[in-house]
Amino acid sequence: MPSASNTGSNLLPASPVKNLLINFILLIIYFAVGKFSLEFAYLNQSASSFWVPTGIAIVSLITFGLNVWPAIFLGAFFVNYTTTWTIFSSLGIALGNTLEGVIAFLLIKKFFDIKNFFDSPVKIQKYLSIVLVSTFICALIGTASLSLDGLSKDNFDVFITWWVGDLGGALVFASVFFLWLKDYRINWTPKQIFEAAAVLILLISTTIIIFNFPSIIKLPLIIERYPFPLLTFPLILYVSFRFGTRETATFILIFFLVASIGIINGSDRMAIDDEHLSLRNLQIFTIIVFILKMSVSAAVTQRSNLEKSLRNKISQVSAVSELGLAPLSGKSSKEVMQLSLRLLHNRLDINFSKILKLLPGGKELLLLEGLGWENGLVGVAKVSTDIDSQAGYTLLSKEPVIVEDLNKETRFNGPALLNNHNVVSGMSCIIYGKDKPFGVIGVHTKTKTFFSKNDVDFLQSVANIIALTIERTTYEEEIFSSLEEKEILIKEIHHRVKNNLQIVSSLLNLQSTRLSPDNYKELYIKSRNQVKSIAVVHEMLYRSKNLSQVDFNSYVNELSKFILDSYNVENIQIIIDSHKINLEPDMAINLGLIINETISNSIKYAFDGSAGKIYISLITQNNGFYHLTIKDNGKGLPVKFDINNISTLGMQLIKNLVSQINGNMEIQNGSGTSYSIQFAV
Repeated sequence: MPSASNTGSNLLPASPVKNLLINFILLIIYFAVGKFSLEFAYLNQSASSFWVPTGIAIVSLITFGLNVWPAIFLGAFFVNYTTTWTIFSSLGIALGNTLEGVIAFLLIKKFFDIKNFFDSPVKIQKYLSIVLVSTFICALIGTASLSLDGLSKDNFDVFITWWVGDLGGALVFASVFFLWLKDYRINWTPKQIFEAAAVLILLISTTIIIFNFPSIIKLPLIIERYPFPLLTFPLILYVSFRFGTRETATFILIFFLVASIGIINGSDRMAIDDEHLSLRNLQIFTIIVFILKMSVSAAVTQRSNLEKSLRNKISQVSAVSELGLAPLSGKSSKEVMQLSLRLLHNRLDINFSKILKLLPGGKELLLLEGLGWENGLVGVAKVSTDIDSQAGYTLLSKEPVIVEDLNKETRFNGPALLNNHNVVSGMSCIIYGKDKPFGVIGVHTKTKTFFSKNDVDFLQSVANIIALTIERTTYEEEIFSSLEEKEILIKEIHHRVKNNLQIVSSLLNLQSTRLSPDNYKELYIKSRNQVKSIAVVHEMLYRSKNLSQVDFNSYVNELSKFILDSYNVENIQIIIDSHKINLEPDMAINLGLIINETISNSIKYAFDGSAGKIYISLITQNNGFYHLTIKDNGKGLPVKFDINNISTLGMQLIKNLVSQINGNMEIQNGSGTSYSIQFAV
């Protein structure tokens, strides 16, 4: 489950005017808090065991980046200059305070996720190590500056006081500042509010009694000699178990402030008869409490978060498993998409969800499905596929994209679709396709939300299920389309076979009227050749990927060879010279029957056993017609030949076939016989 937050680190470059304004405000705050902290400098006017500015400096650098170091330097300089009125020591102390914050910031940035370094005991110990080093350097430089300027007599005590004061600021105050800036909302139940208030009242009351506020109660001297501050341990330990690190740090700070007030008002609970040592010892005691209790709180919070994350992970895995059954149950792509979006809303606590489809051309994405958007946008709204949109950037980066704050985003521009709905955070993943992405799936919230790796994995898993559903649906549509096409094709084949068998039957009936003992063989050969002219077409269709077209050249080549073989002639050559033309099967069969008849006539009558040539060509004309020419170089037709008065079976068949293709035929007689047929496809 994502965790909401309202602030975070901002390391983005700001404008010069904004930088100047931030530095000025920080300078004022640092100076004011610094002067207040020096009110408790009992040992040396520049060394306080209560130094809050260290916490302000570290948190400011983490929040705004290194651009604010001038404010820290100037703030520290003016705080000390208006205290000691010496330039040298003030510059040295300012340098030490600035280095303290900068070193801490750089080490935190190097070794931590800069947004989370109080969320585990290990990180707290690492943070402690970092601030121990940075505050040590600051205390060393500050003490040396005072000593060189003749403003420090007891350098060791000054150094310890300085170090303890800065360390308290870096731990106690910085943690409270940072954790409340990170998330200032209190999402407690009434029971939790009552519980926190009761513990707070008990802690304040116990601290007041222990640190002996003179105006309230006077304890016997014997009681003053015992370490009763330890009685606050169980209360803060209770908070560390029941609440988070933010609340634990806050309760520790409250304890420290109340105890400090008690010491300042006259108590010496942490040291006998020495206000300076009491405050310093209180700071040391508070630092120890902070390290122990914050580590416990971080461990408890870490375990709680792990358990919560595990529960969410189990819930998400269960949801993905359930969603994975949807495609198997036969649900359509649209149904699976809608179910997926509802599932994302239930599991991720989001305001908006969307499925964007990549449109042809790859320039835009269409809001195909979505929840939470204004009416009328789903199915209409579009976003670009470049860096003008989060979805476009997701496609370009080819990996999931997480946005914590759209207003601070620098990788891409905020599209109108998101800006118009006040979107702050979101994440998006690619919905993959077979050859290219199908589109993008995205979820968005109106409040700042940190999405975990589990959330990204969950979203990608949902996207993958949608992709599989789309692919399955596409395959099903292709299969159904193929089956429908094959069904139509089978019907067409049956229709053609029926028509072709009818042609064969008609040819046989026609030839049977001329049947006599003298022409059995001739009629048999002609019938076989006629059937072959039909069979060759189907054979070519069978071998071809295109079931609706026949290559005329290949068809005539194969048919003419068969005809020559059937008459067993070797001295006749058939020459084919045609354009590259594809014909429909029915047209090819009709032309094949015509060619069969004309070649047969030429073989029988044109050459009288001598050698000869038969020429066949089919060309396209500019007027959209086709021109088929079949001619031989034989002896030609009789002088008194009249096509309109020819009663031979072959010529009647040719005339009928020409009529079926709506063609016109001319027969020329001279240097052989030429059949010229013009027709339109």
